[in-house]
Order: sequence, then structure tokens, then C-alpha cells
Amino acid sequence: MREVAQEANVSTATVSQVLNNRRYISQETRDKVQAAMKKLEYYPNNLARAVDKKRTHTVDLIFRQMCIPFHAELIQDIEYLLSNQGYKVLLCNRLNNPEKEIACTSN
Repeated sequence: MREVAQEANVSTATVSQVLNNRRYISQETRDKVQAAMKKLEYYPNNLARAVDKKRTHTVDLIFRQMCIPFHAELIQDIEYLLSNQGYKVLLCNRLNNPEKEIACTSN
């Protein structure tokens, strides 16, 4: 973020406000920050942002078997609905193995 701020000739707080869509930032400043981000190929770390906000917007789905056609259709529908609400979906195929389910939930 520091490099983006230097490139755009703004403070790191301004870069943060642009990234988080907070406070009023003029369109000119917003454009400068976004141009600097593009030039420097800067992409916010969504995991770090999630940890900071204590929200990941992630839903974990654990299925006994994903090869069942009903499950595949259900997964597709769930992912579609959740993605429209801003969530990401992580899938775990348990493969009828209880230990694998424990491994899926321990991360």
C-alpha cells in the first residue's frame, strides 16, 4: 500500500479508504489510486482483509460423495446463490471417510 500511496502521491490512509470505499474521496483521487494500483499490479489480499474484519465470507460444504448427480446440482445451486451474496464456497469431498471430514474441518 505504501508504494501505491507514493505512486499516487496520496497517504496510505487514502489508499485504504479507496480500497474500502469509505469516506468521501474525490473521483480524481480515486482514479489516481486505481491507476497506481494497476501500474504496480497491486491487488488487495482478501485473506488479510478478512482476518482484520473477522469475517471471511466463506462457506464450507462437506459432502459424503460429490459424484452423486443430485449433489453436483445442489453444489452448483448453493454456490450460485452464495456468490450472489458475496460469499465464496469451499468444497470438501469426504469420500465416505470420517477422518477426511475431520481433516476438512480442521483448517
